[in-house]
Amino acid sequence: MPRRLHTGRPGTRALPAGWAAAQQPVVETTMLDATVALREPGTTQDWSEADQENVATAKPAYWTGGARIQALAAGRTVVTADDPEATADYLISVSAAVAPIETHLLTVTASSDPALTGRTFTVDQVVRGSHRFERDLFCTLAT
Repeated sequence: MPRRLHTGRPGTRALPAGWAAAQQPVVETTMLDATVALREPGTTQDWSEADQENVATAKPAYWTGGARIQALAAGRTVVTADDPEATADYLISVSAAVAPIETHLLTVTASSDPALTGRTFTVDQVVRGSHRFERDLFCTLAT
C-alpha cells in the first residue's frame, strides 16, 4: 500500500484564520527601542504671532508609534545625473495596522541610538501581503 504524502486532514488550513492578527500584538512588544512619526511630504501655512506672517510648517504626523530600525546597506553609492550620491538604506518595521504610502516621510522621534533620533527618512517601498503581522518599510535617509 502506498504511503500517504500529506499530514493532517485534507482541506485543513495550515495557518489558522486570524493567525497574523493574533501575532501582531506579540511582535509590537519587540518595538521598544525607537518611536517614529509618519507624515505626508510638504508643508502647510500657519500664522506666526512672533513673525506676524504665515510660515511654512511640516504637515502633521498621521501615525506615531514604536518601530524597529535596521541599516541594510550603509554607504551605498547611487549615480544620479553623473553625480554620485551616498545613500543609506534602512528597513523600518512598524505596526501592521499602518498603511503608509511610498514617498511619505518617516521621522525618528526617539531611539536607543542617538544618531538616529531626529533623522528623517523617505519611504521608498512598503511591503504588502496577506499574512502580515508587521509593516516593513524600505527607506532612504533624507536628512
